[in-house]
Order: sequence, then C-alpha cells, then structure tokens
Amino acid sequence: METKFLSDGRKVAIVGQLNNQETIVQEIFVTEQGDEIPSGERFVVKSLHDTPVETYLSRQKKSEEAATQKAKENREQIEREIKETRNRLSFYRDTLAAVKVFSDHINEQDFTHFINVMTGNVNFAVEDSYSVPEIKSIPDCMSQTDSWYGDKKYEGIRMLTVLGKSNGDISYNLNRYKDGSGGNTIVHFFQTYEEAQKYVKSIALAKMEKSYLGIEDLSKCKKCGITFSQDEISIIKEHLISNSKASLQNAEKDFSTRKINIEADLAKLNSLLS
Repeated sequence: METKFLSDGRKVAIVGQLNNQETIVQEIFVTEQGDEIPSGERFVVKSLHDTPVETYLSRQKKSEEAATQKAKENREQIEREIKETRNRLSFYRDTLAAVKVFSDHINEQDFTHFINVMTGNVNFAVEDSYSVPEIKSIPDCMSQTDSWYGDKKYEGIRMLTVLGKSNGDISYNLNRYKDGSGGNTIVHFFQTYEEAQKYVKSIALAKMEKSYLGIEDLSKCKKCGITFSQDEISIIKEHLISNSKASLQNAEKDFSTRKINIEADLAKLNSLLS
C-alpha cells in the first residue's frame, strides 16, 4: 500500500491515477491497536507529498500564537512581581510608621509593664470578650490544656504576641494554642487582683452606659468580687427593668402574632377539610 500526505496533513492511500494531474486516494485511519487502515470514501486530489508538510502561513500563525502566549506569560509574571513588590513596600511602610509611633508614645510606665509581662512579674490576666470578662490567674490564662473526661492535661504555654496597635501602645494578643493557631484575643495583665477588678468594673460600667449590661454580666461581676455604689446600682436596676419590660412586650407581641397566624391556619384547614 502506497501512502502519501495531503497539504492539510492527512495521510492517504493511493488507490489509482485518474490522470496526469489528479490521483484517487482514500484517507488512512488508525485503530486502537495502532494499525493503519484505509477507510471512508475515495476522493480525488491534485497535491500529494511524500512527508507531512505545513504551509508557511500555518507555521507563521503558530509562531505568532506562541510569541503571544509567551508575552502574556511574561506580562503576568511582571504583574505578579509588581504586586509582590507593592506588598513588600507596604509592609516596610507600615513597619516604619509603627516603629515611629511606638517610639513617640512609649513611656517608662509602659515599658516597665512590658518588662513585667515578659519576665512573668504579673499575677492576673483578663481576656477581652463581648461580655464582662473573667479574672484569671496567670497559670490558668496562659496554659494550653486538653480536657478529657473532666481531667485537664497541660500541653504548653499559649503563644503571646506583642505590638499590635496603631496608636503606639503595647498590645498583647493571646493565641488559643501554643503554636499560634486557633485565633487570638487581646489580654491585659495586672500585678494585683484589685487592679484587675478595677479594669473589669470599667468594662461593666461602659456596658451599663450602653444598656448592654445583663444579669449574666452582673453574676460575673459578683463572682469577681466587684461591688457597685448605690447610684450605680440604681442605674443598673433601672436599665435592667427597662430592658426586661421591653423584652416582655416584644415576647407578648410575638406571641399575639403567632397566635393570630396559627388560628388563621386552623380556620383555613377546617375550611379545606369541611
């Protein structure tokens, strides 16, 4: 079986010569086993080649497409490098700004407290939370423990990161786990229990001013040994009673709305089944 190639790259078998210029051919297909077999309709062609050929236009088009793809990849690489450089410059800018603000605002008292924290010369800690926080001893606050059937197993010291605020103050962020994973919360350290109480009470009073102080918050304050003046107690009672009345009114309104809707559903059900 004599074979040739068409200008479009197809391989064909020579069937016969139609005339001096035209040849009858049949396209060759390849089986899954790799065998080449003539198949399909026979047709007449004028141009045949001994080896696969490619037109100059086709090769030029492929070359241009390759060059275009290469240019696109280079541009994307340059854009990535520009973005990385901008990120790095932003980091250096923020670092310099943070260092300047820190150096402008730090004072001896702040630095003394920083040294006390770093050397363990503190006794109590308070982690910020949405509610009134608890006062914990340093071991209870800083220890990563695993609870298993009521037993606590010590696993290490939770990671503490420093310097996070933009106003130059030293900020302490305590991670959930010793490797820095699991999120973090801002923590405040105190040498005396009274100092910790004062801080927790300031949070409670701030919540009271916004009417956010609840019964559970009061329970936490009592657990910490925090006391309030008669004026503060009067304000707290007023806010709690007002909030409780508002909650009761909302509950009654919600109950009435639900009752009306249920009665309407029952009436519709009876109408459909009657």
